[in-house]
Amino acid sequence: MAAQLDSGDDPIGPLRALLVGRERTIIAMVMFTVAVYGGLLIWADVGALGRKIKEFDPSIWATAAGLSVGNYLLRFLRWSYYLRRLSIRVPVAESLLIFFGGFSMAVTPAKIGELIKSLLLSKSHGVELARSAPILVIERVTDLTGLIALAALGSLSLDHGVVFMMLGLAITFLVILLASWRPLGDGILGLLGRISKLERITERLVVAYAALRAVASPVPMIAATVLSMLAWGLHCLALMILANALHAASISVADSLVSYSAPLLAGTLALLPGGLGLTEASMAGLLVELGSPAVAPADAAAITIVTRMVTLWLAVALGLAALAIWQRLYDRGTDASCPSPKGDPDLIASATPPSRGVDDNA
Repeated sequence: MAAQLDSGDDPIGPLRALLVGRERTIIAMVMFTVAVYGGLLIWADVGALGRKIKEFDPSIWATAAGLSVGNYLLRFLRWSYYLRRLSIRVPVAESLLIFFGGFSMAVTPAKIGELIKSLLLSKSHGVELARSAPILVIERVTDLTGLIALAALGSLSLDHGVVFMMLGLAITFLVILLASWRPLGDGILGLLGRISKLERITERLVVAYAALRAVASPVPMIAATVLSMLAWGLHCLALMILANALHAASISVADSLVSYSAPLLAGTLALLPGGLGLTEASMAGLLVELGSPAVAPADAAAITIVTRMVTLWLAVALGLAALAIWQRLYDRGTDASCPSPKGDPDLIASATPPSRGVDDNA
């Protein structure tokens, strides 16, 4: 990986190795996405859909886009919080560009491309990938817990909503418990450490797990989940504003929480890049079912497409711009083999691989 980081000035270059061998998967995803968007066009009637999209006033587009930017900035606060927890020091302006640069890869399979954030930290500040990569894992976990919590709250508007809400909140707290329960992680690493062929991998996992422990303890997890709920709640609000901008459609706040969070969860759990395809189809279907009065297919398709444009695709566009700016201003040509900056001595000490498996008292 370090060699690849030295091989050129293009920060996207190292990611090509991550995608090698997945060309068929990528092509299949693209074809699937085209099929879904094409299906939306046919389902809603192309002519009617075009007329509906034109009904959105520019001020509505701007409001929805502004809410999306608010989502990105709240998630940046979470990213900054995790960097501080790991004593990774990066200037705010550069950190913002690195964080937004991750959005440029939001539509890679299983979001593997978001590793670019760790690669850029490695390249410009010599931060070990094993030290920063756990942030990407915990970001996805707290995205998951935040979306589950929002969908649970939104389910109050449904029949038996209290049951769904309690179940959703129970799942949220269960995920937080499992992610922050140290004995589970130590036990798994201890078992892996006893397998000689996995010794090298286990040492790297110990470093990664030490970093993960610092960001996955209960208090940081709960704080990050609250930030996640606020961030994704802004996207839900954007969906509601877009839906209510069409005079024939109307959805409540609770309906918007379900209509946005549940499809995004489905796309995320299916490991689809950006939730493409499944998210759009689910969102349009829920809008038809939950709207009051009933949302017509053309309205639902228009709302879904515009929502994705100002949430997912706006993020990708900003990410590409941020990546280009980072390369021009901050590309120092440092590779991952450079010494990592000094951080919290306790964290660094805890990240040092033990001679045998995992120390139970660490």
